[in-house]
Amino acid sequence: MRMRTLRPNPELCTGCHLCLLGCSFQHEDAFSEALARLKVHTDEARWRFEPVVCRQCADAPCLVSCPVTAITRDAATGAVLLDESACIGCKACVLACPYDAIIFNERTGLVQLCDLCRGAPQCVSSCPHGAIAFAE
Repeated sequence: MRMRTLRPNPELCTGCHLCLLGCSFQHEDAFSEALARLKVHTDEARWRFEPVVCRQCADAPCLVSCPVTAITRDAATGAVLLDESACIGCKACVLACPYDAIIFNERTGLVQLCDLCRGAPQCVSSCPHGAIAFAE
């Protein structure tokens, strides 16, 4: 099954963080970079920015590492999803993610994982530069 995933393009990222705001508003109804389910890494020395997004890995190390099966793969879409009600906040998935794309929310004590906004990722539509694409 081929599925659409998020694909960052650091060459186009300006570090504006609008992707973070779009994500947080979609999920938390608040414009807060701290509540986003993605990150933007900054290399100030080279004035370079990189969107860090869930790549929906085929082998999904986060899924395999979860001791309580809070992370599953949707049978219909193939997307890796987190059941926040089942998460115990152990951070095993955070450590397992090769892309540093899983967020630990200090406020809730749980992890947050991109759910692709049910097929219409707000990080993509919020980025005026095209630094994040949603493609196969």
